[in-house]
Amino acid sequence: MKTKHEFILSLVATSMLVLAIQSNAVSAAGSNHPTKIGSAASTQPAVSLKISGTIKNFDAFVTHVLPETYIQLVPLAANGLVTTIIRFQDGKGHPYFDSDLLKLSVPKKAAFRFDVPNIQPGRYFLAAQRSNLFFAQASEGPVFLTDKEVMFIIDVPADAKSPFTIKAGDLIVRLHQPRW
Repeated sequence: MKTKHEFILSLVATSMLVLAIQSNAVSAAGSNHPTKIGSAASTQPAVSLKISGTIKNFDAFVTHVLPETYIQLVPLAANGLVTTIIRFQDGKGHPYFDSDLLKLSVPKKAAFRFDVPNIQPGRYFLAAQRSNLFFAQASEGPVFLTDKEVMFIIDVPADAKSPFTIKAGDLIVRLHQPRW
């Protein structure tokens, strides 16, 4: 059994590892770049966004879906670090990422297509909001990952033309559960 001091040290080490992993996020365009970016807010004209792909772990994911669960684009924090996005809990204790963007229905099958009208240029990620997947920090949240298990980042460039289409391919919804 670990002492309190050993437990805290292991939490710090785990947090540092998560930060290192998340700094290697992959954009929807397929290029590697760190998650440090500017704000999703923009003075550029909005475009319609179409995202299609397949949720590889769909059967496992839907076991965590509640009637109030939805999929949502979440802008990256102004400082660009995913781990700094504040997470909240609704009145039922279900965590979610702070986003005022369109709520999308959970797909009924593994293949999905999300249509998001009026999205500003910027960088976003997809999250399963208000599921029964509890997480202690943003880096553990139920977000969409690539098949290489790095966060799927959606880049909408300033010069994007409507409709801006992204073929995401195979994605995974992170189903991490804290170990306490």
